[in-house]
Amino acid sequence: MIGAASKGWTSLKQVQAKVELRNLFGTPAQDRKVLGNISIRPTSFRFTGFSEYTFVDPFGDKTEKPLILDETLKAEKTNADGIAVFDISLERFASGTYTFNFAAEGFDAGAGVVYTRTTV
Repeated sequence: MIGAASKGWTSLKQVQAKVELRNLFGTPAQDRKVLGNISIRPTSFRFTGFSEYTFVDPFGDKTEKPLILDETLKAEKTNADGIAVFDISLERFASGTYTFNFAAEGFDAGAGVVYTRTTV
């Protein structure tokens, strides 16, 4: 994820997911369709080295159902360098503590899936 910390949490309003596709011999896979999907789940968590602290959702309301979301993003195409970028708005998740997963699928020119990867 571009713009997000590799550990911990973020309060950014938007992040970018960068997907890079390469052909079998390592050259950029240009003008290829890439699909992206995000998954959001409420969570609590701890950090290694701070095990005495647990971070939880301070806005959790026991009377309301927590936000759980699986969303397919608008398809993107790779550029001349084999890169597709997804702009992901996080504003609707500002009031809470969530686990965020991003998954991408890249397609070859014949529309077959050539690459699938999930990142957190």
